[in-house]
Amino acid sequence: MLSRFLIRDFALVDEVQLELASGLNVLTGETGAGKSILIDALGLVLGRRADPSDVRPGATAAYIEAVFDLPTASAKTASIFEKYGVEPDESLIVSREVLGEGRSIARINGRSVPVRALAELGTVLVDVHGQSDHQSLFHRPRQLEYLDQFAELLDRRTRVAQLAKQLRGIRSEIGSLQHDEKDITREIERLSFEVERLIRLSYRPVRKKPCVKSEACLVTPTDCSHSREPPPEHCRRTIHRRQRMCSA
Repeated sequence: MLSRFLIRDFALVDEVQLELASGLNVLTGETGAGKSILIDALGLVLGRRADPSDVRPGATAAYIEAVFDLPTASAKTASIFEKYGVEPDESLIVSREVLGEGRSIARINGRSVPVRALAELGTVLVDVHGQSDHQSLFHRPRQLEYLDQFAELLDRRTRVAQLAKQLRGIRSEIGSLQHDEKDITREIERLSFEVERLIRLSYRPVRKKPCVKSEACLVTPTDCSHSREPPPEHCRRTIHRRQRMCSA
């Protein structure tokens, strides 16, 4: 149940804090007293879309906090906690901060969560009845919740949900392994094709082209006769020089 409700800088409200007792609580007042503002603030903290007009004029941000007493969390609430990494506790603190530009920050028990987490939690915690609001009895998930609760099948349903989650994980792993096997098979076929293609080719080594400067590679007696050095030494140097020209 809702035990405490805090509103700060929301719409026309500076700050209001309500302490609610167990059982029936009635808020009365004439038209314009602010009853609808409380309902709007409750809707905001339970996931409705935020708007810059939610922030009180002159304030930088609006803050709404609702505290629920949950001695025993239902299976639906426990699944929401597990989904968004929230630590369960006997007191559930849900808060929403709306900044001036319309951006908002949602928290459950101090942990930042997406706004859709508040919306999912709101369908479990609060049922708003009004002239234009649909009752939760018209929602199929809530009908199944009541039916399973009446038949005392909540524990068994939780166990089946866990087994179904494990089954989906195993199927996903099998699909991944099958995909890897197909990739390996395609790679083997590709490499086998390349090997067969190389075997069919008549590969021959490329011979080195003959030296285009073959005439320059020859050492003539004239090359040795114009040198002042002894002929043998000059000829050896000439030979080395011609060889370097050929190799280039």
